[in-house]
Amino acid sequence: MGDCYAPRPRTEEGTAQGFFERSGIGLYRKMFTLAEKEQTHRYHLDFGGIFERSTVVLNGQTLGGNNYGYFSFRLDATEAIHSGENPLEITVDNSLSPSDRWYSGCGIYRTVKLLETEAVFLDERDVIVTTSTQGELLDLCDEMGFLVYSEPFDKWTSGLERRADSHQSRETPMFHVLKSYWNPEPMVHFSVMDYSLPDENIKAHWDTPLYADHWHFPQFGQVVIPYMIASNCGEVRLFLNGKQFFIDPSSAFPNRLITGFIPWIQGMVHVVGLMGGAAICEQTLITPKAPSKLAFDKTFSSVPSEKGYELLLTVRVLDEDGNLCFRVNNEVTFAIARNAEILAADNGCLMTSEPYHADHVRLYQGAASVQIRLCGKSDAIMVTATAENLASAETVILLEP
Repeated sequence: MGDCYAPRPRTEEGTAQGFFERSGIGLYRKMFTLAEKEQTHRYHLDFGGIFERSTVVLNGQTLGGNNYGYFSFRLDATEAIHSGENPLEITVDNSLSPSDRWYSGCGIYRTVKLLETEAVFLDERDVIVTTSTQGELLDLCDEMGFLVYSEPFDKWTSGLERRADSHQSRETPMFHVLKSYWNPEPMVHFSVMDYSLPDENIKAHWDTPLYADHWHFPQFGQVVIPYMIASNCGEVRLFLNGKQFFIDPSSAFPNRLITGFIPWIQGMVHVVGLMGGAAICEQTLITPKAPSKLAFDKTFSSVPSEKGYELLLTVRVLDEDGNLCFRVNNEVTFAIARNAEILAADNGCLMTSEPYHADHVRLYQGAASVQIRLCGKSDAIMVTATAENLASAETVILLEP
């Protein structure tokens, strides 16, 4: 349902919780329809996450709530729900401060689901599948050289807290570093150090170097560029415009993270991962020509025509050959012809002051995203993206009947 304070403008001077005002009380209301209530069934409302102190009322009956914002919870709605229309009201009290050391948000930030089960059922939250005991896991970490750090709480004024899992949604260069450690599928990924990128004001002990995934430095003449290659292959080969640059085996570098310097010459960087002398994966970065067009990076061939179903679409700037133009920061505007509405637009830049709840946003690193919500009609949806001096992009989303 969304952060109820995100539509507000950013403050000029940030606080400990960031640049958005997050303190206050939010109210969510929704009317949903239950075709027919099965008298022998159980009904539960499942909340993926609400920040922070919540109260849930269904058909005028208070079901309960939750006082901690970082884990999911479930409420029994069997007695309150009935056939036909059911008004749901959720109050969120986020007025206590300070809350956290970051912008924690305010309101419903994860999925809300209505669950219907038999009278006797298996709660999936109680099903645990394990492959090793904790002791064996720690022994394995010792053997592999991992430092295990357990943070039992992360609050300023309270004690032990349960923590929810977090997931990375943007594939930064450091994402590929972690992937090279944990993913068994062969991979190789080349990134360059780019100090022209904006400072995102992250504390030094949490930050990572300013690596980026491009090969475009128009501000330079003759200079060498630091690079990083993440790979789980035993051998990696690096080429610039067909010329090979010798690098040691991955095992010769700390943590298998290959680093070095390469001269800036526009053209093509090509990296190849090898196992047993055979090439098994590769990556190519090409210096782009002039920005030419916008293009959506994903197509949706079949989507449920469910009212309220949401999709995230990303558009990127490409040259005439289809190469990413990393440094373009034009404003892009999104539009939908019918059967859906635009909820928000974003570009992934932590330091932007642009509002989320708009149909336009400036491109960041040559890309921007739009979140849309379906209106429940079984017909195709056309989404367009336009920007000055660039050919527009459009994508058609086919909906299931």
